[in-house]
Amino acid sequence: MTTGFYNNLMTDKYVLQRLDIYANLLNNHPILKTDKKVKVVDIGGYMGDFYEYLKSMYPDLYNKLDYTILDFDDDALKTAYSRGINVTKVNLHFDDISKVLPVSYDIVICTEVLEHVLDPRKILKAVKENMSSQSLCIISLPNENTIFHRIYSLIGLGPDACAFVPYGNHKHFHLPTITQSRNLLTDFLKIEKEDYYINMSGIGSHFGFVSNIFQLFPDSFWNKLAHIFPNFFARGSVWLLSKEN
Repeated sequence: MTTGFYNNLMTDKYVLQRLDIYANLLNNHPILKTDKKVKVVDIGGYMGDFYEYLKSMYPDLYNKLDYTILDFDDDALKTAYSRGINVTKVNLHFDDISKVLPVSYDIVICTEVLEHVLDPRKILKAVKENMSSQSLCIISLPNENTIFHRIYSLIGLGPDACAFVPYGNHKHFHLPTITQSRNLLTDFLKIEKEDYYINMSGIGSHFGFVSNIFQLFPDSFWNKLAHIFPNFFARGSVWLLSKEN
């Protein structure tokens, strides 16, 4: 696999807003109140953009982390390694990641990944089995049932612009609602916090050409709608999770 599909995600303000949600869920959490390095494994962490974001925006948090990425994109892993990240190549579709997960870790990150893999439950089962009672998990998943997706479906375009495209690392194999994602996660883990993110850029969607109209309204407007009516306006959800005792 190669990184040919994705542009530089760090230039997309909505990606940065989402990364900031992750950072705020971790920042000042009691698990970080230690003099030792906090072990993090990022499943499907791509090029390590979250870690790089922390370096520039949350340096104190960045310096506390011993960061490892599991991914199967060769080019992305090379970039992550050049950023000082530990990397392990693993096929998230077919490999048993429990065999390559660190023996112990404090935080597992799996963001915008489960919709891309053939068997999300297999990944979540491995995560749960390798978590301790003190471990944390951050997972984010897109909402594929926003008001915009519903309009796409009503006029015959369908919610997924990637329908029938060849197998690749960008394809969504699952198109969950927020409720479906929440139900999946609670089959394995306990939700501590839930938040929502927006993306009004229109990148990758059917109606990208009207994104300039959406962005005439401030992000604060869309964020408020996303938190009041997440099923309609949140582009996705972020969860902070722990292991059931």
